Amino acid sequence: MTISRPAFISRAALICLATAVLAWLISFLPVYQVLSGYCYDLMAISIPKPFSVPEAKVLLIHMDKEYPEVNDDDWLQLLKELEELKASLIIFSFLPGNAGESFFSAAKSFGNVFFARAAKNNPETNEWQFVEKIPAKAENLGLSIGVLALPDSMYGIYRTQQYNYAVNGKPYPAVETLAAQAFLKNKQIVSGKDYFIYFSYQTLPFLNLKQILKGELVPELIKNKVVFIGKDQKQEGMATPLVRLGEQISTFQYHGLALNTLLTEQAIRWCTGFAKLGFILISNFLVLAVFYWSSLRFVFLILAGILLAEFVIAWLVLALFYLWIPILAMWIAHILFFIFYMHYQDIVEHDQIWKIIHSLSGKFLRQNIPDKVYAQEQYWSKIIVMVSQSLNLERAIFLESKTNSYYVQEVIALNCGLADIHERRRDYRREPYRSAIKQNAILPVEQFFLYGTEDEQQFIYPLTFLDRLLGFWVFSIKPKQSLSAKQEDYIRRVGRHIATLLFYRDLWLKQKKEKNFFNYFQHTSHYRLLATLDRMLSLLERQFTAIEDYLNAQSTASIFFDLFGRIWIANQKMQALLKRANIRIEELTALDMLHQLAGVEIKEAKRLLQTLIVEGGEAAFTVNLPNINEKIFKLRLAAINTNIEDYRLRTKNMLDVERQGFLCEIIDLSLLRQEINRKQ
Repeated sequence: MTISRPAFISRAALICLATAVLAWLISFLPVYQVLSGYCYDLMAISIPKPFSVPEAKVLLIHMDKEYPEVNDDDWLQLLKELEELKASLIIFSFLPGNAGESFFSAAKSFGNVFFARAAKNNPETNEWQFVEKIPAKAENLGLSIGVLALPDSMYGIYRTQQYNYAVNGKPYPAVETLAAQAFLKNKQIVSGKDYFIYFSYQTLPFLNLKQILKGELVPELIKNKVVFIGKDQKQEGMATPLVRLGEQISTFQYHGLALNTLLTEQAIRWCTGFAKLGFILISNFLVLAVFYWSSLRFVFLILAGILLAEFVIAWLVLALFYLWIPILAMWIAHILFFIFYMHYQDIVEHDQIWKIIHSLSGKFLRQNIPDKVYAQEQYWSKIIVMVSQSLNLERAIFLESKTNSYYVQEVIALNCGLADIHERRRDYRREPYRSAIKQNAILPVEQFFLYGTEDEQQFIYPLTFLDRLLGFWVFSIKPKQSLSAKQEDYIRRVGRHIATLLFYRDLWLKQKKEKNFFNYFQHTSHYRLLATLDRMLSLLERQFTAIEDYLNAQSTASIFFDLFGRIWIANQKMQALLKRANIRIEELTALDMLHQLAGVEIKEAKRLLQTLIVEGGEAAFTVNLPNINEKIFKLRLAAINTNIEDYRLRTKNMLDVERQGFLCEIIDLSLLRQEINRKQ
């Protein structure tokens, strides 16, 4: 029985959705912002020239310390020369305080001259305020003045510029926005609050104001350029993505790059909010599709290839479309999905393997016992009563060791309970459990139960199956009574069967738990499944094959019961005979065979079965079968061993003989007489 494909896909899709949302939430953490910014910086400064605009549109003219010595005539001369050389726009990053009214009037008349007014954020009020006044000579001229300000850094790195600033409670456009709108003929450029600056140029062409005032102008550098004039103070170095190359730029250069970004329409956008979640979800479901149709042997290499391909795609999208997709969040989502998907695959395979084990073992046992029987108290009550009567036990308790716990729990008890065991003795890391596990033997213990006679003899035996500890069998016998070698052998044999039943009980209880979404993120496997499957099937196959070969070789109607009297397998002759007698074979037990067919009392039948188990031997009865009155049958019941005959021959009878249950034969005495007469 395997999980259906739709169920698998739906649960894998839930994992895919959960990991995508988790990665999206992680993307809001500061540590993610730092790492994502680092990845962005490396890509932003590595865009090759074929993808970038070949020529910058901004020419920087920077001033040194001679700025205060420039007078009104120099400013007016500069303005006229730039106009004559056909500069597209002329932008001053400040308002020249020593310029005269003629300069500002000329700037107004030209129509392509812009000024900037510095503003800073007040950390106390968190409001922007102007730190530069408009000169009285220019106050009433209606000049085009924008705000010159720096936005907040992103964890120490400056990457953005705002379109507008709210200064003293009123919105003002940044000087870059104001100039770009004029350059692009009022084309809509504002999109959101801010934009990421395009740093691929790294540096813009520049001239020194002193050279220009000396007449050392190169007309080709000015024509059709946006001239940006400002103070370039190297000591005011800013940390930008260029810091990854070991470079710092001044605030004047930063504003120049921001202006050039808008003029060339290369403003970079970052996916944020639900757009970011959309990218993560789409990419994660694509990974799910690739994983689902790929071999699990190569899934790790496939994941590495996907991560590399997404890196290239993110770089190309940034270079061609000026869009920064959440590559780091996508990677986090894919890695988380890979981990949980593989774990889910492991759990699905784990579940399927145990279903195979249970199914195959059920086929081997040829039983119609529902799985839930292994967890029913009535079922265990019969077992503990049977073994207690066989050994004349005073008290007995089956203790179960739970996964992820060192404390035993009661399965069933006779004449006692878990409360009769001291609390410190419920931890099987302590004595006497530890010695019993180490020696894997029946060990006498003293005062294991809190209450009892002083002379009462108490014992403990570990219950293991396939090298896995399933629990303990603790029991006591009457004073001055001892365990014989046959009884100890019986305890070991029955103990192995009880351990097997505990294994099925644990398996059924695990499968009974409701499987919700979060169960797929829990690790419940505590041993190697394939090794367990191989060993278990080998054990079952050996037992079943031996008994099946033995029964098929019999010339009589034969049936085999286990140590608890449950039917294991019957050959075809027995099935046909019981069907003719109208006896339902699936409900038949060894006790029923003795009581119903041979007429043996229940109490005597139990004693007989116990004797056969402990001491061996056989018993025979003459019986009549319903609906077959014309014939007389002999019922023969014996305790047998499951060693295959050729095993015994190869090992020269040195193999440990293990008594596994009862062989019941029904012999047709009329056919036997006919055979005797024929031979005579």
